[in-house]
Amino acid sequence: LSLHDALPIFSYEMKMAKPDADIFQKVLDETGILPNETLFIDDSEANCRTAEALGISTYTPKAHEDWRHAVVL
Repeated sequence: LSLHDALPIFSYEMKMAKPDADIFQKVLDETGILPNETLFIDDSEANCRTAEALGISTYTPKAHEDWRHAVVL
């Protein structure tokens, strides 16, 4: 998958909950991407720690950050 091929993945649609590591592993398995090719953005540090334990890069947005310029559709 390239950045342009990627779609947002929502945990509620998967009927799974973060920070359970199983949800991260399922996404990796179903997409075929490697953890080191993945960026997980979440406002929960606990969720990010779980992703990081699997080798996924993470980012926790700061309060009042404006992400409108970064949206890729």
